[in-house]
Amino acid sequence: MSTYKDNDYKLEVHDLKKSFSEHLIFEDFTFRLKKGEILAVLGDSGSGKSTLIQCISFLERPDTGKVRIGDLSIDLTNSNEEEIGILIDQIRLKIGVVFQDFNLWPHMSVMNNLIEAPIQVNKEKKKNAKKRALEFLKEFGLEDKENVKPNSLSGGQKQRVAIIRALMMNPEVMLFDEPTSALDPNMVGRVVNIIKKLSDKDITIIVATHEIPFARQVADKVMYIADKKIVEKGYVEILDNPKTDKLKKFLNI
Repeated sequence: MSTYKDNDYKLEVHDLKKSFSEHLIFEDFTFRLKKGEILAVLGDSGSGKSTLIQCISFLERPDTGKVRIGDLSIDLTNSNEEEIGILIDQIRLKIGVVFQDFNLWPHMSVMNNLIEAPIQVNKEKKKNAKKRALEFLKEFGLEDKENVKPNSLSGGQKQRVAIIRALMMNPEVMLFDEPTSALDPNMVGRVVNIIKKLSDKDITIIVATHEIPFARQVADKVMYIADKKIVEKGYVEILDNPKTDKLKKFLNI
């Protein structure tokens, strides 16, 4: 565990590399984000956006590199597997992930989807967990859905439940994998508002997306990946003035 003097930067990724067997997915991924900043990761299908989300959350273990969230830092060159395992468990508790297909438990009610992890992982009292869940459901306009099963919900409702489920663990970082892919276009504006609301709470956010208009609406910063590398990164204004031919082609400029 390391303590950093610069507390403004909530998330730092340095020289991250991931491959599956002999197939390289990406390498040399380095970036950092401040508290409350929103990064949109842009790229074509297969470019590694979803794998990056999985590596930062350690659902997939990167081959090499360093990841820091708050005061926790993991150096994957460390040969002490026991120490790395402990740090991975700790860092996962700081991260909320909203998957493309939401990954809600279909056999459980909405309420039980929300309170299962806080009770089982954080050992929170059921009464307190239910109270917090009801507050979130009201905030997200789902107060009448606590007892229904996920299969009865619309795509937008499922997504909001998935976001609440992540928020129940009090994350410092939220990761979204293609959050608009399963939604009606009319819902995109609502998703933008929800993500910006989370940012206002000082939650640092990464959004993997191939939707350029959505990235323009939601992000403070963007990062375009292609050919296993970060091609271009910076504030969202780079979408109006890209420097590389690859990003220009992606944007159809």
